[in-house]
Amino acid sequence: VIRRFEAERSQTVMIAVDTGRLMTPMVGGMSKLDRAVNAALLLAYLGTEAGDLVGLLVFGRDVITYLPPRKGHRQFLAILEALYSAEGRVEEPDYTRALTYLAARLSKRSLIVLFTDILGTEPSKRLLGVLGGLAPRHLPLVLTQRNRVIEARARQEITTEAEAYASAVAEGVLRDKAEALGVLSARGALALDVEPEQLSVVAVNHYLEIKARGRL
Repeated sequence: VIRRFEAERSQTVMIAVDTGRLMTPMVGGMSKLDRAVNAALLLAYLGTEAGDLVGLLVFGRDVITYLPPRKGHRQFLAILEALYSAEGRVEEPDYTRALTYLAARLSKRSLIVLFTDILGTEPSKRLLGVLGGLAPRHLPLVLTQRNRVIEARARQEITTEAEAYASAVAEGVLRDKAEALGVLSARGALALDVEPEQLSVVAVNHYLEIKARGRL
């Protein structure tokens, strides 16, 4: 009876890592992709230790790696090996292809933790479109990293026409990103723009909170 209860309580966590061009910039000595990989590994370790089924999707323009959700330390080692070889690519991520591929392989309600970044209205629309099809069947958690360079440019003191133009562009970029994350939240996803150094902590805390509240 105890074993049956534990099996029923096992939850599915799918970790999706974007390797596209917006994940390649360096922040504090590490690329955004490196920080996403570190956060994904910590999440995978805690998930497998907790008895959850944990899977992995690595993607850019195409699906690079897919590991179906499984339990146990062997699964963590497989995820470790896959993420160790993940490299940033100067290409736009194809959210539709990647997340449609993922959804077709998930029969059980899952927490989908997506490490990505968005810039501009078109990528935001593509992400909104495909994630709208995942919720409410699944629970998406979208984690992006703040861009301090753009934030500083938006706040800079204006002394020239060129600085005024650069500041206006930066403000538009930040506004578009905030609006996209807001729409994701309104459609049932959890969407957060966090400090790069806090990415692992935020990912783990939300995973633990979701488990504690029984949202899966």
